Amino acid sequence: MSIKKRILVLSSEGYSFESKPVIKDFVIKKWTPGIFRFIPPNSPYSYVLFWFAHYLKIFKNNSYCTYYIEIDKRPVSSIVCIPPLFIWPFMKKDDIQTKNSYTYPEYRGQGLAYNLKCYTLQKFCSENRTMWCLIHSDNYPSLAVNKKAGLKIIGHYKVRKKLFHFIKIGSIVPIKE
Repeated sequence: MSIKKRILVLSSEGYSFESKPVIKDFVIKKWTPGIFRFIPPNSPYSYVLFWFAHYLKIFKNNSYCTYYIEIDKRPVSSIVCIPPLFIWPFMKKDDIQTKNSYTYPEYRGQGLAYNLKCYTLQKFCSENRTMWCLIHSDNYPSLAVNKKAGLKIIGHYKVRKKLFHFIKIGSIVPIKE
């Protein structure tokens, strides 16, 4: 019996601030889009589309940014925060989604991604905003980090409509236990 791969939806609704991250000897920095800053650290070139969405005010809020940890002037771990778009109709105006969390292989296992996730959760959830994360069901490391930080799986993402064969508009299908 094979398990169908899905995109799981995780949410910070009901997030508790009881477990705080253990920030070690590193500093978390913030990247924001600028006139000559198109692509966040550790992100693919396709993220230039988010730069356009930010400047054309297609996002529903202006929270597009990246938090990252820099070691020896190199961003070794990062997490991109994306405001709501029409393709995620389940998100409210002030919500945020984290995408493209990445830590270089030689820095994995040191808690960098966990600390970034907790830091980002505290930044946005302290303002009574919900943080969302869509993760492939077979991405076990990312699922583990998000669950450890306090996000809960609430369902899976189902594509409801396709526009131009590449824009997918979806919704959340609750997971039946």
